[in-house]
Amino acid sequence: MNLNEINPAEAARLKKINLSLLVLFAIVIGSGELAFGLDFAKGALVGCIVVAFNFYMSQYLLARLFVPGQPRGPIVTFYLLKFGLSMAFLIVSLLYFKVDLWGVMAGLSTLFLIMLLTSFFRASTAPEQPTEEQQ
Repeated sequence: MNLNEINPAEAARLKKINLSLLVLFAIVIGSGELAFGLDFAKGALVGCIVVAFNFYMSQYLLARLFVPGQPRGPIVTFYLLKFGLSMAFLIVSLLYFKVDLWGVMAGLSTLFLIMLLTSFFRASTAPEQPTEEQQ
């Protein structure tokens, strides 16, 4: 299943979120490098990689979870494997490559920020329904 096989409105929303997430990655990494140096930027890159991997794999796996007739066991197994790979990548990055912890936190926060911004803009563009008092 790809974005062309789902509802066009949902596909447009997913494309907007994906593009916004990638732009936010570039902003966080670039501004982190300018403000705090290359070590912070490397940490932010690690955090952004973890967010991107989890975000896109979750989209992929959850799209298949609700398809009728699709076996659910392998999907749940891959979902747990995705979590384990993310944690292993973070542990190796922090302990062996000594990336900046604050940079990693900044990179990981991009998912929260993009969901907050997306919901804010989506709520501001929704048409208002008139109440009985207004009619």
